[in-house]
Amino acid sequence: MKRSLLHYIFFFFFMLPVALAQGQNEFEKPTVAVMPFNADAHVNATDAGALSQRVETVFANSKRFTMIERANFKQVFEEIEAQKGEMYLHSDQLAEQGKLMGASLIVTGNIRSAGSEGTTFNIKLIDVSTGVQIATESISDKDNAELIDIGLKTASLFTKSDEVKDASSSGAAGIAGSALLNIDKRIRQFINKWYPLRYEILEISESKGKTAKKIVVAGGTAEGLDANIKTMYLIDESALGEGEKRRVRRVKLGVLTVEEIQGEVTICKVKSGGSGLAELLQGDHNIYVSTNDQ
Repeated sequence: MKRSLLHYIFFFFFMLPVALAQGQNEFEKPTVAVMPFNADAHVNATDAGALSQRVETVFANSKRFTMIERANFKQVFEEIEAQKGEMYLHSDQLAEQGKLMGASLIVTGNIRSAGSEGTTFNIKLIDVSTGVQIATESISDKDNAELIDIGLKTASLFTKSDEVKDASSSGAAGIAGSALLNIDKRIRQFINKWYPLRYEILEISESKGKTAKKIVVAGGTAEGLDANIKTMYLIDESALGEGEKRRVRRVKLGVLTVEEIQGEVTICKVKSGGSGLAELLQGDHNIYVSTNDQ
């Protein structure tokens, strides 16, 4: 009897950490490695490196991922740097390197232009477990930079004053700054499309009759919300079918305006979808707030 009791005690304490770990994995952030980007032959190596670093910074600042530190896997990154042209074409090879680092996602891309001539590149996500590319997008700031540059050159034809010269000089700096902000914005949009933030609704803080006017959601700056996110969406998610035929249906119920981030929670104004929201939350509906309307 004592042996049996000891057996169960041992089993309990052995399995408890495993069960806890499995529970945590459901909400675990994907682990991401941003690989050195491949670049066309005419692209300056310094510009290419700076762009790869910028992509990594935007991914890290989104707070939606656990980032792989390059310093911890220096040898692996050096090997990738040496073979990045070939590896860019073969997602399975990048996935193998990702496994060595414990990454679940690989971010890479190809740079067609960078620096003063404008930036154009494509970015792609690779699932390390399968080696399959799951998302790709082309990003460019050339149109924006060219329009501003044309405006400055046109103005300089009418006058040679010091004011215009100063404006041209500051305009060049402005173009660079505007271009970088545009690139950051496009990368954030790419991230939000494939990895939107998702929050639980804590309470309806203000209502009029049966219509919710304001809600409080369980998310703040630590979970990735910032001043760049001004609109979020009410989503009703349900499962249809069973087994291999099981499918997830997501329906947009309404639109929210981010009003104020208060530490670990955020106050949102309900622009649409507030009617009957309280009843839906009390029912068996899986309703949450997302930064993506799909």
